[in-house]
Amino acid sequence: MYIYLVMRSFMMKNRIRLYRKEKGLTQADFAKILQLTPYKFRSLESGRVLPSQELAIKIAKILEVAIDMAFFIEENPGSKRIS
Repeated sequence: MYIYLVMRSFMMKNRIRLYRKEKGLTQADFAKILQLTPYKFRSLESGRVLPSQELAIKIAKILEVAIDMAFFIEENPGSKRIS
């Protein structure tokens, strides 16, 4: 239970939108490259769903950034942490 509470206090975030726009790609373009539906890609880019490890690596390679630049963990300010 403690691990679950600690994990809830952090959120996986991404910078896909930022790097995608720098490359001049639309959401539809990038979804097509990744062989995802536009809906699935929007959910991924907005952070509603997490990518598999394989997909995260593929995204970082296409965007030509390190995986930790594309994806990062941020503390969720609205959650309570147990010390």
